[in-house]
Amino acid sequence: MSCWLNRNRNLEINSHCTQKSSKSSKKTLTRSNDVFATFKQEMNKMSKTIKKLEKENLTWKGKHEQVSKSMFTMAEELRNTKGKNERLERLCRAIQDENRSFRKQQREEKEKEEKEKAVEEEERTAVVNEPENAVEVNEPKKEEKKENEAEPTYDMEEKKTEEKVVEALPNGELAVNEENVSEVIEE
Repeated sequence: MSCWLNRNRNLEINSHCTQKSSKSSKKTLTRSNDVFATFKQEMNKMSKTIKKLEKENLTWKGKHEQVSKSMFTMAEELRNTKGKNERLERLCRAIQDENRSFRKQQREEKEKEEKEKAVEEEERTAVVNEPENAVEVNEPKKEEKKENEAEPTYDMEEKKTEEKVVEALPNGELAVNEENVSEVIEE
């Protein structure tokens, strides 16, 4: 009996230990389940956050690509614009140079025409620069009178006084030869 009692006691102790161990196992199991449940909840939150961040990442990547493309396009346009600007500046300079040369040419032509007119005027009013070659120059004729009006009569001497003899001096000036004028008047 004592054996049986010992055995019974041993069984009770074992049972009690087993119950304790079972209770502690249950507590550990419930704690583990709680930890697992919170871990699962956190994992779900993290997966949602990761999905959200991935979407944002894709959005930012798309925006980055758009900005990169637009920057590349703008850089190309800037290069093209600079090239066009340089060509327009060269064209403007060329036009300005042509304008300057054209104005210079016009001034030269105008000066040449004025010189030619002055020479023609001198030729009309003067004789070649030789004093021996005196030429008789008539005063410009007055406009003819109308047929209805009678022309006044002139004395021969008055007509002769209208004629003058011009002589060219060595310095290029014109002189009226008074002797010849008086000879013309006397005739």
